[in-house]
Amino acid sequence: MSHRLDFIVPGDPAQRTGGYLYDARIVEELRRLGWTVDVHGLPGRFPDADPTARDALHATLAALPAGRRVVIDGLALGGLPEVAIEHAGRLPLVALVHHPLADERGLDPVLRRCLLASERAALAAGLYAMEFRDEIAVTGELSDFGYPIRRNLPESSRRGLEVELELDPAPAWRLVTTANLARNRIDTWRQSVDVYDAAGEWVGSELVTVRDTEPALSPATILGQRIEWSPTDGLWLELAARYVSSSQLDNLGEERLATPSYTWVDLSVRWSLARWIRFGAPRLSVRVANLLDEERVWASGYSYPYLVRDGDAATLDGIPYYYPQAPRHVVA
Repeated sequence: MSHRLDFIVPGDPAQRTGGYLYDARIVEELRRLGWTVDVHGLPGRFPDADPTARDALHATLAALPAGRRVVIDGLALGGLPEVAIEHAGRLPLVALVHHPLADERGLDPVLRRCLLASERAALAAGLYAMEFRDEIAVTGELSDFGYPIRRNLPESSRRGLEVELELDPAPAWRLVTTANLARNRIDTWRQSVDVYDAAGEWVGSELVTVRDTEPALSPATILGQRIEWSPTDGLWLELAARYVSSSQLDNLGEERLATPSYTWVDLSVRWSLARWIRFGAPRLSVRVANLLDEERVWASGYSYPYLVRDGDAATLDGIPYYYPQAPRHVVA
């Protein structure tokens, strides 16, 4: 099978310095293995990118056909997160990071902070678009032994945006925000279900076909917020919250057969014991899980879908079953 890859570097690819020699060796070995590798050198200033550099990276990525594999040297990618995010939805981008840009010696403190934030954004935010054939996925059904049944999906897709942002507002504080916004779909799903008449009597089974349906247990929105505080050396406190939207219990798309959305909050304390125990890295960790003691945290489960037939009309209905999460508890 023939493989193709585009390799993007800042400046002249023929430069004889350590980073460029490293890139060249990767290209050489890939070609030796039978890959077709096209190398692109970008004009402009890096990593503190100027308009020439920004336009060059944008034009190079825009000229590539959708789905082409692309490796971008971290020196070029780290300073241009907005360009990477713009093209990540149609091109699988891989960052080749030699070392963090902000670790370079002799940087002005302001430039160091800018490079740190820029590289974090470039590596932490990404659009994805994945197309699958014969993906193995849960159906929402259980076997006779109580195990989830899995089947191959002929064609399915998962598209979305992943973001992770970090902020240090003060020396002892850190804020971390994460988000995953997705649109997951199965092109066509067929499943045999029981059929009942209007009086509730079983009358047989029937094959149900649905199209452009959401896969089971694939929430469209997951949001996270973490607040970390270290008031003294050796003591850390963390408050972490996660919101998860509703998700289907099966692949049939019936609104009632879904998990409810929920918010989960944990409080953690970590205390270093190195002052009293001189070997290893001992510490005491305590976590209060489900701090708000939420009762309707049903993140998973299964369903029993069925059709109710009344004359010539048939309505999809069913019974949802949930696996409840534990109430507030302490883990040490």
